Amino acid sequence: MLDEIEMAVKIGANLREVIQTHTSLLLRCMDPSMEFMFYLHSVAYITQQQLNFPAKATTDWKILTLLKVLREVPDEECQSVQNGIIAALRASGQDLLWKHKQGHV
Repeated sequence: MLDEIEMAVKIGANLREVIQTHTSLLLRCMDPSMEFMFYLHSVAYITQQQLNFPAKATTDWKILTLLKVLREVPDEECQSVQNGIIAALRASGQDLLWKHKQGHV
């Protein structure tokens, strides 16, 4: 999955297109773990949005909230946000998680 997102970015898909195309896979595979959120907060746009989830927030709620925020990224910030998301996924080990869930590991 991460490979698919990176390829879409390389061929010029914007963040909204990537989210729209891969929404169901993101909902199934993304893990909004504390580690992922820690790395994601190195992205300036995400930090500005002040994503703070209640302790009882479900995984689905966290992912949906994050996807809603990402759909609103201004065009001029899309590239840096996309790169930050990919880096956060890799740093939190989610590239391996996606490959495992898709049967590639």
